[in-house]
Amino acid sequence: MKLSKKIIFYGITVLCLGSTACAGSMQALEKSGDEVASTEVRATPTQEVEVKETQVQEADFRLLELEGGMQTINAIELSEEGSNVRKFHLEAQVDGQWQSIYTNDLIEEYHLCILKDEITTDAIRIVVDEKSAATKITSMSARYIDEVEREEMFSNTAYVSSTYFEHDWDVIHPENFDSLTDIIMIGNFSFNNKGEFILIEHGPTGEGTTPYSWESDYAKITFPTWKEKVTRDLDEDADVWVSITCYKGEPDGAPNGQTDVFNDPAIRTDFLEDLVEFAKLYNIAGYDIDWEYPNTASQWQDYNHLILEASKLFKENGLKLSSAQSRGSGLSLESLNALDRINIMSYDNYGTMNNHSTFYNSAVKIIDEFKKKGIPSQKLILGLPYYGVKVDSYFEQWDYKHIYKQMLEEDAYDPGVNIYGGWGFNGPNLIRDKVVYAIEQDLGGVFCWQMKNDVKDFGNSTSLATTTSETIEEFVED
Repeated sequence: MKLSKKIIFYGITVLCLGSTACAGSMQALEKSGDEVASTEVRATPTQEVEVKETQVQEADFRLLELEGGMQTINAIELSEEGSNVRKFHLEAQVDGQWQSIYTNDLIEEYHLCILKDEITTDAIRIVVDEKSAATKITSMSARYIDEVEREEMFSNTAYVSSTYFEHDWDVIHPENFDSLTDIIMIGNFSFNNKGEFILIEHGPTGEGTTPYSWESDYAKITFPTWKEKVTRDLDEDADVWVSITCYKGEPDGAPNGQTDVFNDPAIRTDFLEDLVEFAKLYNIAGYDIDWEYPNTASQWQDYNHLILEASKLFKENGLKLSSAQSRGSGLSLESLNALDRINIMSYDNYGTMNNHSTFYNSAVKIIDEFKKKGIPSQKLILGLPYYGVKVDSYFEQWDYKHIYKQMLEEDAYDPGVNIYGGWGFNGPNLIRDKVVYAIEQDLGGVFCWQMKNDVKDFGNSTSLATTTSETIEEFVED
């Protein structure tokens, strides 16, 4: 039988099979170390976890016996007081034997653990393998998550370098594109210090830049080649977007996004009209405006004007508009709601437990921040990093595929490891957890930054793209 309902009360979690079984009085049995505590309680369903200090357990493992005997589960939820757990694994009792079913590092205040395979068991337990101090697991529950039926499509979007195919070190497996609903072409599209739309040519090693007008012969010859090669393995119904960033190759213009060029309404109008014309010429579905970052209140106001004017013009011309945003965004609520999508950069958060993209601090809290602003959940697209950041040098980044190779060579690979060799990243387990969280929160979808950073072998359980695609297929109803 599959677990269909959970009851949480006073920090102790009781699991039951259905609304009938949940009525009346129940007995919760939890074991910590060699101690056994049995408490008679009245089951009252609630979405909140209320914790009483007297019932917080301090131990290296915590056991939860499932009320009603054998049940099928695929999700376990954990909460911790503080954040002292550094590595843990979950076990399930099957035929009288304990077997490992999930691994990860942090719990923080809340973590949704999605099992790769559902399991039928009558008991689960968490084992803390590494900790920085005494741990306090404040709640633990299990359930079965069914496929979610959605009114709107759940998007699976990838940022893809427009010229990845030119480099043998950036190979992307063709099947990586099969399940994508959208791709966003990046790296070659910008605005200069005159507010003009330009395409950028990079050197053969990726270094050096040469700007060209979007109307130049270079653009007319080169862009169709980029688009054809980037989309050759893409489903014909998928949308192709172009990401506009600020050109940082100018000493007197847009370095680090600090430019006042869009303070002029006429320049904004010309720029946006050029984008519309380019989209019509090359069948582009929409634009992702990634201005990182305005430096003054005046520049943020220019960004607001740009977004509001783009939204109006794009709608008139059947184009979509998105923007990459993170916590602390200076865009107004009006501007955020004018976007079709907000690509939440739930990464590069450098103060979170030596990993720039954890589950709670970098996904849950940032999504909550935007929801509290009044943004509809369907506009929010959760970002998944396919790269790592050096834990002691925030400016150093490394592709996941290289970190994975290092772990493999040192016989240290574990899908639940998210810090290795001084790099903080997202392994397959954490990616799966975030995707299901996005589905359950009714977000518009997920996106990855970026596809070329993944391992080459699609279909391999170590692939982040495979994990993302298979998780969406498993938990979103067609």
